[in-house]
Amino acid sequence: MAPASAIPSEDKALFSQGHTDSPKAYWENNGLTLKASGQQLTALEEGIHWLHQGHDDDGKQYFYYTVPEGDMLSFLGEADSHLYWGSPVNATGGASNLWIGYGADASVPVEKFRDKTFQLELVDFEGPGRMEMFREPFEGDPPERFISSHLNDYRFIQLTAGAHSHISTTFTKPGSYTLTYRTSYRDAATGKFVASEPQKMFWQVGGSDPSKAELENVIEAYNDSKAEGSSKSFTHTFTLSPADTEDPMTALTFDTGDKKATGTVAFYIDGHYLAQASLSGGKATWHEMIGSLESTFQAVYVPAANSPAPRWITAPVHYTHGKEATSTDKSGEFPTPAESDTPEHHLDPVNVTSKNFTITNELKGDNYVITAMPEDRNIEFTLSGGFGQNLTDTTNCPVNFTSTRSSRTMTLPKEYFEETCTQGHAIWKVTPATQYDAGQTTFEIDTDNATFSGKGTFSSQGDNGSSEDSEDQNPTDKATDDPKDKSDNQDMTVLNEKVTINDGHLDYGPIAMPDGTLRVIVGDDSRTHAKKTVLRDPDAVTLTATINDHARSKRVFGDKSYNFLGALGTALFVLPQTKADGLVWPGFSTERLSTSTFPKGTTLKIKATSTPEGGKAWAFTSGLTELHNLLVDSTKSEGTTITNAGPAHIHANWVFTKPGTYEFSIQASATDKDGTSVTSQPGTIRFVINDKTPGKVEKPDEANTTPDKSNSKNSHTGGTDPNGSGTATNGKASTGTQNAKATPKVEQCIPTPVETQVGAPVAKAAGGSYTVPANTHAHPNWVFTKPGTYKVTLTQTATLKNGKRAQATGTLTFNVGGSGNANSGHFDIGSVLEGDNLFVKVKDDRTQPAKWVDPNTLTFGLGNAAKATAPAGLEFIAPKGAEIWMISSASVNGVPWVGANTQHPSIVSGTTGEVTWSLSNVSGPGQLAVFSSGNLGQVVGQRWFGGASGSAGQLPAGVQKKDGKFIKTEWVGKTPSGKDCQLSAEQIAKLKAEGKNVGAGQVKALTHTGATVATLTGLSAVLLGAGIALTARKRRA
Repeated sequence: MAPASAIPSEDKALFSQGHTDSPKAYWENNGLTLKASGQQLTALEEGIHWLHQGHDDDGKQYFYYTVPEGDMLSFLGEADSHLYWGSPVNATGGASNLWIGYGADASVPVEKFRDKTFQLELVDFEGPGRMEMFREPFEGDPPERFISSHLNDYRFIQLTAGAHSHISTTFTKPGSYTLTYRTSYRDAATGKFVASEPQKMFWQVGGSDPSKAELENVIEAYNDSKAEGSSKSFTHTFTLSPADTEDPMTALTFDTGDKKATGTVAFYIDGHYLAQASLSGGKATWHEMIGSLESTFQAVYVPAANSPAPRWITAPVHYTHGKEATSTDKSGEFPTPAESDTPEHHLDPVNVTSKNFTITNELKGDNYVITAMPEDRNIEFTLSGGFGQNLTDTTNCPVNFTSTRSSRTMTLPKEYFEETCTQGHAIWKVTPATQYDAGQTTFEIDTDNATFSGKGTFSSQGDNGSSEDSEDQNPTDKATDDPKDKSDNQDMTVLNEKVTINDGHLDYGPIAMPDGTLRVIVGDDSRTHAKKTVLRDPDAVTLTATINDHARSKRVFGDKSYNFLGALGTALFVLPQTKADGLVWPGFSTERLSTSTFPKGTTLKIKATSTPEGGKAWAFTSGLTELHNLLVDSTKSEGTTITNAGPAHIHANWVFTKPGTYEFSIQASATDKDGTSVTSQPGTIRFVINDKTPGKVEKPDEANTTPDKSNSKNSHTGGTDPNGSGTATNGKASTGTQNAKATPKVEQCIPTPVETQVGAPVAKAAGGSYTVPANTHAHPNWVFTKPGTYKVTLTQTATLKNGKRAQATGTLTFNVGGSGNANSGHFDIGSVLEGDNLFVKVKDDRTQPAKWVDPNTLTFGLGNAAKATAPAGLEFIAPKGAEIWMISSASVNGVPWVGANTQHPSIVSGTTGEVTWSLSNVSGPGQLAVFSSGNLGQVVGQRWFGGASGSAGQLPAGVQKKDGKFIKTEWVGKTPSGKDCQLSAEQIAKLKAEGKNVGAGQVKALTHTGATVATLTGLSAVLLGAGIALTARKRRA
């Protein structure tokens, strides 16, 4: 790389703060191209991405990262070493620094690609240090690794249309970097490997503002400056020394020795451009976080035309942060980049020698280790799925990772696996990288044990699509590259062609017609028939779902508020209120109606018009453990209404008791600004529910269990290995036993304490963030673990219509166990925009009209009505049965109902709509957790943020310190002979109270010999959408 090319130029778009997707793939001119999408949209090579030194309002930095102890993140470097830290998912300082991710436009025609997948690939890397892209571990989970500059196996990310993700990006050193990316895919019809032309991505890590550089091209400016001067005191000294700052900074100082000297100094690290600084009093200083590795530095002085000092290039200076000052007064040559030690990439197309692979799950110590090993050791592939009866069921226990040449395994903590995962069935979608002439396949295995071993085979051609996939069914829906065809919410064209949709997001709601009337439409984002967002006539849309039933139980809609669903054991077919892969996700939206035209909101009336004989259906939202709002009820002949005072976007659980066709009428009404009531004609919501519930798995004859070793794709027979593991052949198997045995003697199931040594508990810092969607109103759950006063500091970030970012910080006060001046009523934490300034405000609905007030004027009192007992599923903050104080997602008398709001007119009109909340700090006696409610009556949906001000000296529930070791005690069901058996938590408590339990705990947890209690009740630990899925290098869509 020529030295001058590392210098930012004025013709490049600067990406230096806020939400940026780069690289982002687009389909143009019949091919993929990469762009930078943020405050502006440019070709990738026409932008420069500046990761600068950032501090929040309290002076806390959020631009460098200290590598923690332990093996989890050891790939970043030595513990306690410092890295430049870019675009963290939950940046402490919000979006004032660069918040960068990668993605793909929704109109990319993935139907043309094998397996509907393409790749983003790093093909070259130049810079002074190393780069890692990863998602940090959550609650002890493994990190997800994406791209590494120096580890060859992490050079690609698999994407599909609409893919989007935000991650952490670290650099070991500051300076200028050039990354070269390309995309690749396999043609669905021919299998031909297609790679795009490489495109460069420019990073400026640390250093000075590229847009304010005095020297546009340093080498040209240096050559054009004067070689001699009139100064009598020119000493040309270059010094590196520790800076007198709180952050680990180094001072780079060039001193001419002549206070009259003027001009600009460019600093270099390992031959790469770093920063510029102007002379003041004859010297220039730049403070930089240089990382923890030794680097070579130089300074290039370019004098101003009237400066008495001549131009100068210093000799190289070797320096490591923290060392004593090091100087040189020697001259040197113009800096040139040091040789890069980046490895050769493995991105050329390859013919595989075998398409076979093996997937195993083994218990090793306190972890289950899942290994995906191909016979051809060169193949790299992703695994997407987990444990469940089918891919849609794996949302209960997702296990997603990439099998690379250097890492073929995924580790899951034994405790998590046995409490959360259904061990009877595992399924993965297995997708090879585009380089290999092998296609996607599905691997399934049935096993009675957690451990298993199974074989699979990649397909020969991959998923080549079909005529329905590769061509649009309706010519009017056809996506083009015509800019006039770009979809957005302003396109009011309503399509009438009949379509069936079985996957993806859509919303039912009203739009205003030009004549002032209302019309109910379906906003279709599913990409099933059109490769963009379109509006459809609801009468023309049929939603289908082929799903397993869920028996209502104490773990599935178990609260008495769900008794309308039927008795425990009732079979229910459920479309959950949060997005699940492979299922249609219908909601309600009134966001397309202007609040200026309809200021009083909207009412939707929904009534069942047709159901299968004996069938019933409901749509409702779930609170913490109980019903929140019942929106649709087929048993009510008069129907139900959904009334919203403002724009609303609602997703609910849809529950059906029988397979078949269900139809509902939906009608919208509203009052316009002139007081005129307007009502739409009714539209139709139509579901076709199909039963996917499998029968019992057929086991082979116990007297003849010889495994079928054929390569037939339909071979599903298997045996067990000497360790009792299930084996699979070519993707799916059932398990048997080695020999027939007599019925065993029945033993009593007794509560038994199992003691396991655990690591020392670590205090959890406050953190996390959540983006509140545009023009919406939502209510999460707020949980506190101890009484007392809490101060919760939130940072809000919004993007203005002019492209600028606005940020504000506010502190909420909660008096838990006591009272305040806001002890009941409805409140929304929101934002107000004044000019370009953002303010955190609280909408107080206790008076009408509502008032937007400063948060410091309110103290939310959580008295006895807020006190509750923690249910199962909140173990991340409180053990089951513990006393907690809670603001529920559903309104509770005597408790302030605190929600989130992005509906203030200034936010709707002056910003892009969504507002990101980041938790900056929590002070108080206990812990805080804020989260949305889950599906199927589960407690937790998506975790927003939480933590504590500190928990030194406190031990988690069930953990004691014995003989210098931390011991966790759990009660399970076991027989006197030590076998596992099933006891519910309630049964354990009852039997313990009766004294019926094993007296001494087991020093070490016994090896499980069959289906355990944790296995049989694993659904209780499912935290849908909470972000705790154990994943590694997951390719998110």
